[in-house]
Amino acid sequence: MRDELLFDFPRPFHPVQSEHVVCEREDRREIGRGRVTCLLFVVHGTVTAGTGESCMALTANEACILEPRDAVVELRCARESELYLVRFRRPPGYAEIVGPGLAVPDRARVGAPGRLTHLLRLYIEEAHREKVSRLILHQILVLALSELAHDASMPVRGPCLESIASRVDAFVAAHYHQPLGTTAIARELRYNPYYLERAYHQERGKSIREAIHERRIKEACAQLLLSGNRGVAEIAALCGYRDAGYFRRVFKRATHQTPHHFRAAGSATRQPAGPALRS
Repeated sequence: MRDELLFDFPRPFHPVQSEHVVCEREDRREIGRGRVTCLLFVVHGTVTAGTGESCMALTANEACILEPRDAVVELRCARESELYLVRFRRPPGYAEIVGPGLAVPDRARVGAPGRLTHLLRLYIEEAHREKVSRLILHQILVLALSELAHDASMPVRGPCLESIASRVDAFVAAHYHQPLGTTAIARELRYNPYYLERAYHQERGKSIREAIHERRIKEACAQLLLSGNRGVAEIAALCGYRDAGYFRRVFKRATHQTPHHFRAAGSATRQPAGPALRS
């Protein structure tokens, strides 16, 4: 069982300090020389990594393996960049990061960036636990490294799809009245927008935009029936629509009625029946 958990690696990787970095302005940092391997993944923005002699620029959804053995590696992060920097030591005798079906390239464009982000966030959270499991950290790191070898055309898979879709639904339910879109939701949930959209559509069979409209129209229906003294424009604004005309079009497309007709029909069904006529 232990060998299976190690993915056929004879010894686990040794975790070293790792970090999630969000740069509000241009930033520089250094990775000191030593027998430490670094996995650098750029979520947003641009990061230049290298020594004085050779550098490479990584953009969003790109990752690389850094080996600061003989020289200090400098990272230059552009304004509003976001990155993960995971440091670890290989066991003695490892010439390269390989395993069953795993050969990690020095640089790669990640096919499922949202999944890699999730794994790296999980890795850092696990590393900060009071009782750290080196074996669990090794498993998460191997899964993260394997994402560098995945092809971008591979479909989104995994049991985490339901969890991702549920998080999107919960966020929409809490923020439907605010300006909202896939990019904003992805930023708050720390996922790549394209991955998040693809994962949500695969799990729910609809786009995130459709889900936002459904939630807003559902809330608008409730407001129209419960708040007879509020105008359509005010209800539209309460449900996240700044343009009342656009709200009317979306509402009619969803319910096949105008907001006024919907309210009138609802009011008629709620009115008590009149007294019975005596013969």
